[in-house]
Amino acid sequence: MFSVRPTDAERILVVAPSWVGDVVMATPAIRALRSRFPDAHVTALARQTGADVLEHNPHLDRIIAADKKGAGPETDSTRDLARLLKQQTLDLAVVLPNSFRTALLAWRAGARRRVGYAVQWRSALLTDRVLPPRQNGRIVPINMVARYLALCGRVGCTHLSKEEEVFASDDDIAAAKEVLSSLGVGDDDLLVVLIPGASYGPSKLWGAEKFAEVSDNLIERHGCKIVAHVGPGEGEVGRQVAAASASGVLVPPPGAVNLKILKGVIKRSALVIANDTGPRHYAVAYGVPNVVILGPTNRRYIDVNLERTELLQADVECGPCQRKVCPRDHKCMQLITPSQVLGAAESLLARTGRL
Repeated sequence: MFSVRPTDAERILVVAPSWVGDVVMATPAIRALRSRFPDAHVTALARQTGADVLEHNPHLDRIIAADKKGAGPETDSTRDLARLLKQQTLDLAVVLPNSFRTALLAWRAGARRRVGYAVQWRSALLTDRVLPPRQNGRIVPINMVARYLALCGRVGCTHLSKEEEVFASDDDIAAAKEVLSSLGVGDDDLLVVLIPGASYGPSKLWGAEKFAEVSDNLIERHGCKIVAHVGPGEGEVGRQVAAASASGVLVPPPGAVNLKILKGVIKRSALVIANDTGPRHYAVAYGVPNVVILGPTNRRYIDVNLERTELLQADVECGPCQRKVCPRDHKCMQLITPSQVLGAAESLLARTGRL
């Protein structure tokens, strides 16, 4: 096992995962590294969406945003990105994703130590290779928080709390309040946030009409204000939910709520009802009760920090398949009913003293 003193790693790079939810689940690892190396300069490399999630994280000194081709505000290509990273004279790179590309980038950046999982034919690019958990020779899924923390344990981290966290600025909070106010949501209203989209693919979509049915019942029974958040390219889903709702689900204008402002919206809410999509992890980080409708996802990947979460998943012979598009009848989603989701929502609201 590689073990270093804090002074041995003065400049650290954390290569963040691509998906928004995985970035939130990587925050315990970032905090663990800061605790182990309190005086180090810690840089996170993330896609722009991940950079928005990580903005204002006090455990980071710098965030570099770049897509998988290396393009971002500071760079134009992978070559530019590798050169920028190499200028930092990195002592340690913790490569959270499993891709060959990210391990190669850490190698090209010249990091003295490169820690990551020994998968995807990339072992030669890593100095510290962590073997993924296996059963009968096959890799088994574990929750992403534990997966990332295991890499931190390899470099001597001992403060391995699994608590996820995101940080919003005062401007983000103020912008969220302004958007909610423009929709008619007051400070004393019981706010429920819907997340009916999923950038992963249509296999994770429960259905706009079902979200609308649950919303109408919550509005009728408890006088809630329901706001549907839709991400880039998901405007049609938002329109479908609004059209199907008899009681008036509120949908902000396109682009009004980005990932930074969404932090403030979800922090303000009493409940989140969502497909298995990245932004619902904001609710976990802020301790907001949340109902998650799982389709093709193996729940082992997200089986962490569920004290205020209700996971609803149908037991089907073909799942969990992890596919982006269902090749069959989408039974894993069809079998989850609005009454089940409504019951889970009301139970969470009552249990957490919101009703």
